[in-house]
Amino acid sequence: MKWVYTDRAEIPNDETFLIELIKTAQKYRLKELKERCEKMLMSSVSVSNCIKFYQTAEDIGAKDLQKYCAEIISNHWHDLKTEDFTEMSAPLLYEMFKSKSGFPLHLAVRHHREDVVFLFLIEFDSQLPGKLNEVDPSCGQVPLHIALTEQQESIARTLVGHGCDVDMPDIADGQCLLHKAIMQGDEFSATFLIKNGANGNAATHSEHVTPLHLTASFRPWSTSSMSKQNVSKMASSEGMARITDLLLENVANGDAQDSTGRTALHRAIEAKNDAVLNALLQKAKLNLELRNNDGHVPLWLALSHDPDFDPMDEDSLAARLMKHGASPDAVNNISGDSLLHMAAASGLEEAGLFLASHGAQPNHANKHGEMPLHVASRTGLARLTTDTEGLKVKAIERAKAREIAKKEARQKALDMFKEMQAKKAKEMERQMATQKLPSSKAKPTLSAPRISTSKMNSFEEDLGHSTNLIDEENTNPFLDDIRAASAAASALSFGGNPFEDTPNTEPNSLPDPAPYIPPEVPVTEAAETPTEDMINKMIDEFQLYRDPYLTDVITECYGRTPLHIAVTDKRKDVVNCFIDFRGSLGRGGRLPIVPDFNLSDSEEQTSLELALCTGQISIAQRLLEAGASIEQQTTNGLTLLHKAVRRGDSESSLFLLDHGADINNMTKDNKTPLQLAIQCHLQPVVNALCQKGADLNTCDEKNNCPLWVALKGGQQDIASTLVRYCCDTDAWNRGPNGCTQSLLHRAIQEGDEPSACFLIRSRCDIHSPRRPGPDGEGGVEAWDGMSPLHLACEAGLDNVVQSLFEHKVNVNSKDSESRTPIHIAITCKHPMVIRLLLSHPELNMNVKDRSGQTPFAVALRTRDHEAAGAILSREPGAAEQFDSKGRNFLHSAVHNVDVETVLFLIGVSADVNSRIQDSFHRTPLHLALLAGSRFNEVDKHHQTVLHLAAANNSASILSILLENGAEPDAADDKGNNALHIAVQCGHVEAVRVLLTESSINAEAYNARGQNPLHILAQYAKEHAVAIFNLFRQSMPDYPLNALDAEENTALFLAYTNGAARLCRELLRAGASLNTINKHGVSIFNAQVPTKKLLYNLLDLLNGEPQWIDGPVCHDCGIKFSVTTRKHHCRHCGRLLCAKCSSKQIPIIKYDLSKPVRVCNVCFEMLTSGPS
Repeated sequence: MKWVYTDRAEIPNDETFLIELIKTAQKYRLKELKERCEKMLMSSVSVSNCIKFYQTAEDIGAKDLQKYCAEIISNHWHDLKTEDFTEMSAPLLYEMFKSKSGFPLHLAVRHHREDVVFLFLIEFDSQLPGKLNEVDPSCGQVPLHIALTEQQESIARTLVGHGCDVDMPDIADGQCLLHKAIMQGDEFSATFLIKNGANGNAATHSEHVTPLHLTASFRPWSTSSMSKQNVSKMASSEGMARITDLLLENVANGDAQDSTGRTALHRAIEAKNDAVLNALLQKAKLNLELRNNDGHVPLWLALSHDPDFDPMDEDSLAARLMKHGASPDAVNNISGDSLLHMAAASGLEEAGLFLASHGAQPNHANKHGEMPLHVASRTGLARLTTDTEGLKVKAIERAKAREIAKKEARQKALDMFKEMQAKKAKEMERQMATQKLPSSKAKPTLSAPRISTSKMNSFEEDLGHSTNLIDEENTNPFLDDIRAASAAASALSFGGNPFEDTPNTEPNSLPDPAPYIPPEVPVTEAAETPTEDMINKMIDEFQLYRDPYLTDVITECYGRTPLHIAVTDKRKDVVNCFIDFRGSLGRGGRLPIVPDFNLSDSEEQTSLELALCTGQISIAQRLLEAGASIEQQTTNGLTLLHKAVRRGDSESSLFLLDHGADINNMTKDNKTPLQLAIQCHLQPVVNALCQKGADLNTCDEKNNCPLWVALKGGQQDIASTLVRYCCDTDAWNRGPNGCTQSLLHRAIQEGDEPSACFLIRSRCDIHSPRRPGPDGEGGVEAWDGMSPLHLACEAGLDNVVQSLFEHKVNVNSKDSESRTPIHIAITCKHPMVIRLLLSHPELNMNVKDRSGQTPFAVALRTRDHEAAGAILSREPGAAEQFDSKGRNFLHSAVHNVDVETVLFLIGVSADVNSRIQDSFHRTPLHLALLAGSRFNEVDKHHQTVLHLAAANNSASILSILLENGAEPDAADDKGNNALHIAVQCGHVEAVRVLLTESSINAEAYNARGQNPLHILAQYAKEHAVAIFNLFRQSMPDYPLNALDAEENTALFLAYTNGAARLCRELLRAGASLNTINKHGVSIFNAQVPTKKLLYNLLDLLNGEPQWIDGPVCHDCGIKFSVTTRKHHCRHCGRLLCAKCSSKQIPIIKYDLSKPVRVCNVCFEMLTSGPS
């Protein structure tokens, strides 16, 4: 007012105040005041908030401010991020994208705005799908590629649903989206494309590379060359194997060859991609004899690409190829060389021995007439030239024995898995038994399902208000079994405990028609089928496989020296002769001849190892003194110490340690002697290694540290030794989904109570939650803020909880959702843990989580009345708390139709007359029939309980209300009766009761001039057709073509809302297609994404419809006059002018064999068909 009279005012520089002041100035046309406020707001605009102010300026009509913000947006367009556009309305953002780029769809997808994508699809509906396949030159991507890169699955599905090309190739090299996804290691994108019909056999132009070739060539990525964001999205080798499985399931050609002749198998072997190799061998029927352009089959690549190839290894790639049918006699068509020739010529003696032992023909001659023996002799391969028949027999025997041992280990793993599943099932039964409420002989006479909390159609506000009586949060499903209800009611009468099992005192109560019975879990059926990975993990973890020749001295092998034989036969004197020998040829200036004590036989046994295996410690001592190497390694990287530990030989292990064996040498699978000693339960060896300073914290390839291996093996004595020598009891390492977790987190996660309690007693960190990974990665586990106590409460590990209490853990710590351990324990329903927590003297019962719920509220929400009762014993006022919406627990229980909780709260003397502290001031008596409310009482919106029961689909309650005289035709403040509400919500049972058990006026019009059929069509839900059939059965003469206030028919409303099934049923029942509303809109010109439904409806017409009259043409809107005559479409019956009905065609289905007038739409449908 001061400005109005003086043109002066002291305006505070507050954004909210200035925005409201601009609105007021706009309203009263105070132009100068508005301009001054806009200039003040301009000083607050920055790059970070320019989008927000742009939207605000648009909303309040501040054109100068909007122009200023637009300039900042233009200058800093490339600095704006996706989150900056989150709050902007779709139409405004769409216009902005169109002004900034010629490819607004690409921008909408990149900024995750599906609503803007929808606007684009509507605008360019006639140009689809071509518009969806346009390439943005600035990034070289199509919209689908961007959506998949951003992992916007919903947008990607929308694009595919509107016909975008999932096989869009590059013009230059023919790479399609699937090629790019696999090359980028993007498992998400590749999986989506394959499942949505991408061509798994698409090949590039020049190299002829298919997607299967790319998965086979996948190699682990280098994180240094990629951004953190891209690294987090990269697939693992296992992920690429899953893509391979999908490709093969979708008929990808496993034998397709690229321009160099390589198949996927060739490329996988070259890339050493074991995961994809396994997938190819297991899932596809491959031709293992296909050759690349160099003439090589996959078996040759497997033999020649492994420098440490072991011919005795039955798990090698070559052995696996042989098991799947690869031929050891593959012959090169040009040279005539067999694989045995090639191995000999290349000096690959181990490969040659493998082929010979697997039945390769030694007498095949190549084109030069040479046999493998000639080539081996020329290249000096002595072992290959000798007779290998005896080696073959013994090798086969050992291979069979090892295979049998592996099968036995696998069976043991399966038996252990079944036993663990049986224990798990019994534990579940025990928990269910402890949580099971006492049963009651009587049941309540009334049961009703919970009120639907699904969001209503946006048009519901047009009917006046939402019929959803409870909020989306804090809702509970209504349990059919309310076994404690009658017991609680009896207890209320006699002053007893409402949860004691007391006799029923109500003779007329009806039994529960569907009592809840806890499902029995058969032990034999509950066990899931373990995967091969699970079986292999158990075999490794529990050391179920043991090489049958591990502790034996193998003498039936080649390459044994006289020293080997003397040591094996314990000829001490002969061994001493070798040691003491100095050759006579060393005289006269010649070099002394000394035996080589490090020679190995074909089983890679040295004389020193044989001495230790046979218990000849003194001979081993002398061999070491004579120069035998204590660090001699096999081709598999095993030292003498590794071997001694693996065969459980403590004496030899201690001997080697005392003589300086390297304690830090690792095996090929990254296991140190310490870890091997722990796995083999060698306590003395572990103690000796600790004394000698072994690294106690080195992890193996599975991220298992020595302490964890000891604990998982049940070796707490060894674990105590490790702790005594100061190992890391936390050992933070990679956890689920890339987070970082400690050993305590891991033990609790795996339900390992003994290990968890040991770690707690060993003073590990008992307070810290799990953390993000080194590069910030990690799923919800990395950010949930759950301490070990939270996790133990979630898993129900009461022994761990007790141990944490003994070590002074913070019992009131909060996670990221502000939940304390008591919140978690009640939510997960672990009675023993709840009792332990409630007995803790420092427990705070008034702490609220992020949703504002106390532990008592959580107990009621989860129907854990035992816990709720225990909380009330400790905190008597817990039941009388109000939430942020003014409701106490009794109001919430009544809203949720939670009879059991209502009776419980009444049993603890909750105030049944308390009102909700909101604008409606409803009482529990008004909200629930159990409290005895009068049937025809109305609330603020003039709704009766009949309206509420209809909205809740409470058919039984509706029946009771109608039987007791409830007024069926009572209308709320928008003119809706109960049938309007039931139809709007799509409740079939409620509609059936209202139509068959009452005299309700089914043709009543509400304030918008709509009858229930209009409502059904406008809010067509899942059961709309079933409801319409009820109308037809109850009222065969129901007026299907009745008009609402806008002159819309039910068929028009159903069509514009996309209710295809309801449209068809209405048309079959006789509804008219040719009506037009007061705005001149009909089914034929309504704005819908596609005309497919219209054509289907026209195709359903089986008789010439009734003609209608009117003043204007239904198509072009021209008024009829003397010069403009009226015509009708003989197919649909619409009123048209001559121009709009110029086409003629016979209508055979109407028996009209001569050409008759039809409209353009009908002509197109009749000539092209409905599709």
